[in-house]
Amino acid sequence: MDNEVNVTPETGERTFTQEDVNRIVGERLAKEKGKSDAELAEREQGIQQRELLLTARERLAEAELPAALLDALNMSTKEALDNSLAVIKQEFEKIKPKTVHYREGNGFVTGIRDSCYDAQEVRSTMGLKT
Repeated sequence: MDNEVNVTPETGERTFTQEDVNRIVGERLAKEKGKSDAELAEREQGIQQRELLLTARERLAEAELPAALLDALNMSTKEALDNSLAVIKQEFEKIKPKTVHYREGNGFVTGIRDSCYDAQEVRSTMGLKT
């Protein structure tokens, strides 16, 4: 391939061989394709991020966790999101108040007590009547 520019002696105009034209067109097409591929990849990444955000919101709601935790989640990939949610769920389970049955007045009530101990469980552990 010759990079020499051909000039017509009569008119002084540049002329190109078919090989030159094919090379120039090929270079321009490759450049445009590269731009298109980059734009497409960027769009695809944006769509994936939005899908992960929606999934994270749904999963937090299903687990009855605050939506404010969205900022604490790693949403770089689906696997990272799953791992983040698992850790957060595990930690929230540790501090979640237990629903217990306790005696109030003439009957038993189901609810959350101020104490973190289930009174019936403590009494039966100690061998006392429940």
